Amino acid sequence: MRLMFIGDSIVAGTGDPECRGWAGRVAAASVKAGVDLTVYNLGVGGDTSEGVLARWRDEVGRRINPDIDNVLVASFGVNDARDSIEWPAARTLGNLDRFLQETADAGFAPLIVGPIPTAQPRESERIGALSHAMGTACERARVSFIEVHAALREAPGLLAEMADGYHPGADGYAEITTVVLQNGWWEWLARAPRASLRQV
Repeated sequence: MRLMFIGDSIVAGTGDPECRGWAGRVAAASVKAGVDLTVYNLGVGGDTSEGVLARWRDEVGRRINPDIDNVLVASFGVNDARDSIEWPAARTLGNLDRFLQETADAGFAPLIVGPIPTAQPRESERIGALSHAMGTACERARVSFIEVHAALREAPGLLAEMADGYHPGADGYAEITTVVLQNGWWEWLARAPRASLRQV
């Protein structure tokens, strides 16, 4: 299996001294459980939903092996809603809808992992509202979604680790990992279509 993660700096694992982030930890847990996979982390710092939408086809397409299973995980939203940007939720949701349609047309049934809380309360509240709306959109599209913000918005350890207000350390990424693994990861991994994806 080729497992690809695409998204922002939280996907990339920025701030983790172990250089694993939550994506690396989730992948490692999957290997430990017996899943034979190769992992590609396509996280880019500062990326928005529009950035992911613009680059996913080229970057994922370069890593597709049509002879084996290929699955895709995406996570974005923090940079859309942060204080310096504050896009209307409708803009992000429109990008999400396009991403879901494009990936479905290419044979994927992606997993969407919602944005994490940040250390700025008002900003984090806005991100939380966006995450809820993203979850509703995914439910409507029958796409798997894991809500992270609601599970961790009161997590003092995660927030305390964010020296820059956004990026946790190793323990914080471990908390995110636990939420992902315990809230739908295994179920999605077991049923996600593994199409040839030659349309990408």
